[in-house]
Amino acid sequence: THPKWYFVEKDYMKSYAGYRGEVAADYHLQFLPKGKYHILLDLRIPVGEHFMQIDTLIVSTNVIFLLEVKNFSGTLLFDEENQQMIRVLGGKEEGFLHPGLQSQRHQFLLKDWLNQHKFPQTPIKSFIVISNPSTIIKFLSGNPNCNILHAAQVPYKLDSISNRFK
Repeated sequence: THPKWYFVEKDYMKSYAGYRGEVAADYHLQFLPKGKYHILLDLRIPVGEHFMQIDTLIVSTNVIFLLEVKNFSGTLLFDEENQQMIRVLGGKEEGFLHPGLQSQRHQFLLKDWLNQHKFPQTPIKSFIVISNPSTIIKFLSGNPNCNILHAAQVPYKLDSISNRFK
């Protein structure tokens, strides 16, 4: 009966949905070639006074992949020009920041962190992974971002990219 119960429950449901989405996306990682990749889940890396939270980091000898997992249902409209994502669900539109912004920030911060810790320069590729297979992905404007994938596409896309690097 607490007056803040609604907000606590809403925040919990959002967190739980995100967790379920990450678990669903992780299932597909088992289809990556065995022994070629190291998969690290739910990383918190200190960056100055803050932390960078990475859903999935996949490391191979020639490339690093950052996966930002999103668990949305309905239709997702990606507006590359305005860096916005719009979800249409039940006839209602809801706006969000484009998840590519977070992905780009993580890529920049990870590169800086690796340099600070004297790791060799390694290409970093980032992807936004939509964990719900029934979610429809569309692009409104600008050049479509081919770094937005359904979770089932991940192992094949990553292995294909990895094979291009020495």
